[in-house]
Amino acid sequence: MTAISIEQRTWLTTEEAAEYLRISTKTLLRAIKNMQFSYGHEYAKKNPRQKRSQFIFHRTRLEKTWCRPVASGLQN
Repeated sequence: MTAISIEQRTWLTTEEAAEYLRISTKTLLRAIKNMQFSYGHEYAKKNPRQKRSQFIFHRTRLEKTWCRPVASGLQN
């Protein structure tokens, strides 16, 4: 059985997504509340019927949202 690399998978677990973005899992979970992540688009629950289900992240959509430039707070 061969292992599929992260770059070939569409949906990643929290740990895999954090490793892919090179951030901590805590930062990624905090970003769900602070950034414009939408449930069902960038992330979802692995088993929606369970209250404490693990999150999974869509690799390409997460990358687009995470790598989007942030507007500067300074105005000229």
